Amino acid sequence: MISEGIYALLKNDTYLQSFVGSPAVRGDGTTGVFASLAPAEVTLPFVVVTQMGADQLRMYRGVNRLQYAKFRFGCYGSSHKAAKQVAYAVKSPMVGLYKTLGDPDNSLVEGAWLTLEIDNIEAVPRGTIYSTHVDIELMYLDQTGVSPAAII
Repeated sequence: MISEGIYALLKNDTYLQSFVGSPAVRGDGTTGVFASLAPAEVTLPFVVVTQMGADQLRMYRGVNRLQYAKFRFGCYGSSHKAAKQVAYAVKSPMVGLYKTLGDPDNSLVEGAWLTLEIDNIEAVPRGTIYSTHVDIELMYLDQTGVSPAAII
């Protein structure tokens, strides 16, 4: 699944880790990258990856392997600057992405572009969390059922 590949790409990205920290240095022992929902007691900064939509080109027969997916990356920090730095670190490997991901389906991303970036603040019992939400749309080839030897 494309979402697994995107999640793996980000949690292993060394540039992003320079902002969110590695499991060895984070207070919560996580990578700081979460799928869909962060834990209740999470250490700032962190990223939440959520798939917002999907589509495929229409064909008259069969299923088209060329697909589109839209992801929202919620980038959270203790200050506006921290949230923006995390957002930049997310956009860095994502925008313009062209590679085969390591997900179980070996999805081949053939392009990715920024569609929205918006800042927000959220009041929490012990202060304020700053966030920058980044939406990125991907065009990819779904390799489900394709032999790894046949992948381009």
